[in-house]
Amino acid sequence: MSDLTQVDLNNLDIVEEESIEGFNPEAEFYTTPNPPDDGVHLAVLSISDRKAGVFSGTGKDGKPYFMIFPRAQIVEPGTRNDNLYVSDVASTMVMPNGSCKVAAILKALGQESIPRGAGAMIKALHNLLLGNPQVKITTRWEAQPRDPGADGKRRKPIIKGQNRFPPKPDGTHNPIVKDPETGEEVSAQAVVTKYQPVIPF
Repeated sequence: MSDLTQVDLNNLDIVEEESIEGFNPEAEFYTTPNPPDDGVHLAVLSISDRKAGVFSGTGKDGKPYFMIFPRAQIVEPGTRNDNLYVSDVASTMVMPNGSCKVAAILKALGQESIPRGAGAMIKALHNLLLGNPQVKITTRWEAQPRDPGADGKRRKPIIKGQNRFPPKPDGTHNPIVKDPETGEEVSAQAVVTKYQPVIPF
């Protein structure tokens, strides 16, 4: 944007001008594009541009944890899902089953020995993501309310699963639904529900 040059419209040769690549005159500018379809996708992982780096926090139990924001770019040439992005968040917070999402991603990327320390674990994932590794992800549409509940806590998703969203005449689904409590429109987001290795080992 800093290299803009003002032009004289009278000197522009637009008679034989080619169409803008990718432009669809029938497309609506203000419509929300559908997230990638629910299912298993091959993807390339990286670190989110918007939230680059590693972050730290403290859980309700008072224990510290580390967090990172992976971003998956789907690789499905010839389909509408190709090159679509899915954002995720992974932390070292231990779940009731004794694992954490950072460890799950490390395993899917082929890390044979998972560090037991939170710092070493998040560093291992950070370094792997810098190499843009491939992985299989399972995604699902979810419509998450923007506003918290009356108790101030995060509310549950309004709808989970692409097939539960309103159908369109063309057989696809409308990614926009209304929040039953506020009446506001909420757009579906693709959520990563599972990471798997590209080739089982």
